[in-house]
Amino acid sequence: MDFTIAVPTLALLCAVFQPAASSGLQTPKLTIQPNHPEYFEGERIELICSASQNRTVEGYRFFDPDERMIHKMAASPYQKGKLPLTLQMNSTGNYFCDYWMEESGEATSGPSNATFIRVNEAPAAPSLSVHPELPAYNLGDSITLSCSAPLGAKEVKQFQYYSDLMCVSAMALHDNVYRYNLSIMESTDMGVFRCAYLVHLSGRNVLSKKSEPVSIEGLGVRWKWMLAVGGSFFTINTLIFLISHCFF
Repeated sequence: MDFTIAVPTLALLCAVFQPAASSGLQTPKLTIQPNHPEYFEGERIELICSASQNRTVEGYRFFDPDERMIHKMAASPYQKGKLPLTLQMNSTGNYFCDYWMEESGEATSGPSNATFIRVNEAPAAPSLSVHPELPAYNLGDSITLSCSAPLGAKEVKQFQYYSDLMCVSAMALHDNVYRYNLSIMESTDMGVFRCAYLVHLSGRNVLSKKSEPVSIEGLGVRWKWMLAVGGSFFTINTLIFLISHCFF
């Protein structure tokens, strides 16, 4: 099964689950954070495997719906195993885990409860355009990046703009288009922009697919870090604060 895992697991993908011989160990519990009835592609979750043992657990293994081991790890100081995942359309299915202990030889538990993950397609991508559209831009030029959600998109809450150097979050106004006015302030590298929008689905804000890229060519452009709130822009000097307002 092909999906994104936030830790390297390449060497483990060929392993297939083999039921453990009876070891007398209690089976672990597998939970998901955050817990929702359904998910959307691109959302990030964490699988948490917990053993009900007073003894020390050595490590945990996680298995995908095809019963392939997708990760093997040592237990955390809190005696849990945690696996972050970025969900894709083909991530739907039952997941489970087990653990092992080393007492008079390695003993492996039986599999945990099967935890089902349903993944739906993310909202359709918006379109991104730049005005004026020129082959190259000079320092001091001002441009407008217009991000347009598809016709029929309802309850659009935010628009987000991305480049290699920034993420800008802007509250949605009265229609499904947001126009981000950007001044080219300093010369560095050229920029490639995309945008997306957040829509209220299943009780939470869900990020759409990203637009096709728009390239701003020139001698080089350094983008000011900006945060857009209700159409007004404020310079932000901390990357951590800005990133906290953006979904990825």
